[in-house]
Amino acid sequence: MSETTYSVDAQLTDSQWQRLEEENEILRASNIQLCQEIQAMDRRHVNQEALVACYGQIFERIHAETGPIISYWNGYSDAPSSGISRNDVDGAASSE
Repeated sequence: MSETTYSVDAQLTDSQWQRLEEENEILRASNIQLCQEIQAMDRRHVNQEALVACYGQIFERIHAETGPIISYWNGYSDAPSSGISRNDVDGAASSE
Protein backbone atom coordinates (compact mmCIF):
# COMPACT_ATOMS: atom_id res chain seq x y z
CA MET A 1 0.00 0.00 0.00
CA SER A 2 2.82 2.41 0.71
CA GLU A 3 4.18 1.72 -2.77
CA THR A 4 0.92 2.99 -4.28
CA THR A 5 1.05 6.03 -2.04
CA TYR A 6 4.66 6.59 -3.03
CA SER A 7 3.80 6.45 -6.72
CA VAL A 8 1.00 8.98 -6.20
CA ASP A 9 3.36 11.10 -4.12
CA ALA A 10 5.95 11.03 -6.88
CA GLN A 11 3.43 12.40 -9.37
CA LEU A 12 2.72 15.56 -7.33
CA THR A 13 4.94 18.59 -7.62
CA ASP A 14 6.05 20.70 -4.67
CA SER A 15 3.57 23.44 -5.56
CA GLN A 16 0.74 20.89 -5.70
CA TRP A 17 1.76 19.55 -2.31
CA GLN A 18 1.85 23.06 -0.91
CA ARG A 19 -1.60 23.81 -2.33
CA LEU A 20 -2.97 20.58 -0.84
CA GLU A 21 -1.44 21.37 2.54
CA GLU A 22 -2.95 24.86 2.50
CA GLU A 23 -6.38 23.51 1.56
CA ASN A 24 -6.06 20.83 4.22
CA GLU A 25 -5.23 23.49 6.83
CA ILE A 26 -8.30 25.51 5.79
CA LEU A 27 -10.44 22.39 6.12
CA ARG A 28 -9.02 21.66 9.58
CA ALA A 29 -9.79 25.21 10.72
CA SER A 30 -13.32 24.94 9.33
CA ASN A 31 -13.78 21.61 11.08
CA ILE A 32 -12.66 23.08 14.41
CA GLN A 33 -15.05 26.03 13.99
CA LEU A 34 -17.96 23.72 13.10
CA CYS A 35 -17.24 21.48 16.09
CA GLN A 36 -17.23 24.52 18.38
CA GLU A 37 -20.53 25.71 16.90
CA ILE A 38 -22.06 22.26 17.43
CA GLN A 39 -20.94 22.27 21.06
CA ALA A 40 -22.43 25.75 21.55
CA MET A 41 -25.70 24.65 19.96
CA ASP A 42 -25.78 21.52 22.13
CA ARG A 43 -25.31 23.65 25.26
CA ARG A 44 -28.03 26.03 24.09
CA HIS A 45 -30.37 23.10 23.42
CA VAL A 46 -29.77 21.67 26.91
CA ASN A 47 -30.40 25.11 28.45
CA GLN A 48 -33.63 25.50 26.48
CA GLU A 49 -34.84 22.05 27.54
CA ALA A 50 -34.15 22.98 31.18
CA LEU A 51 -36.11 26.23 30.77
CA VAL A 52 -39.04 24.43 29.16
CA ALA A 53 -39.11 21.94 32.03
CA CYS A 54 -38.96 24.78 34.56
CA TYR A 55 -41.75 26.71 32.83
CA GLY A 56 -43.80 23.52 32.70
CA GLN A 57 -43.47 23.11 36.46
CA ILE A 58 -44.38 26.76 37.02
CA PHE A 59 -47.49 26.48 34.85
CA GLU A 60 -48.52 23.26 36.58
CA ARG A 61 -48.17 24.95 39.96
CA ILE A 62 -50.11 28.01 38.82
CA HIS A 63 -52.84 25.76 37.44
CA ALA A 64 -52.97 23.70 40.64
CA GLU A 65 -53.17 26.81 42.82
CA THR A 66 -55.57 28.87 40.70
CA GLY A 67 -57.77 26.05 39.41
CA PRO A 68 -59.75 25.68 42.66
CA ILE A 69 -60.15 29.45 42.95
CA ILE A 70 -61.47 29.75 39.40
CA SER A 71 -63.76 26.77 39.88
CA TYR A 72 -65.06 28.27 43.12
CA TRP A 73 -65.53 31.64 41.50
CA ASN A 74 -67.57 30.00 38.73
CA GLY A 75 -69.66 28.16 41.33
CA TYR A 76 -68.45 24.65 40.52
CA SER A 77 -67.02 23.69 43.89
CA ASP A 78 -67.22 24.37 47.61
CA ALA A 79 -65.56 27.33 49.26
CA PRO A 80 -61.76 27.41 49.08
CA SER A 81 -59.74 26.59 52.17
CA SER A 82 -58.94 30.28 52.79
CA GLY A 83 -62.07 30.68 54.94
CA ILE A 84 -63.60 33.29 52.65
CA SER A 85 -67.09 32.40 51.53
CA ARG A 86 -68.69 33.29 48.24
CA ASN A 87 -71.11 35.53 50.18
CA ASP A 88 -68.12 37.46 51.54
CA VAL A 89 -66.81 37.98 48.02
CA ASP A 90 -70.22 38.79 46.56
CA GLY A 91 -71.06 41.03 49.52
CA ALA A 92 -67.84 42.98 49.20
CA ALA A 93 -68.42 43.46 45.51
CA SER A 94 -72.00 44.66 45.96
CA SER A 95 -71.15 47.10 48.77
CA GLU A 96 -68.71 49.03 46.61
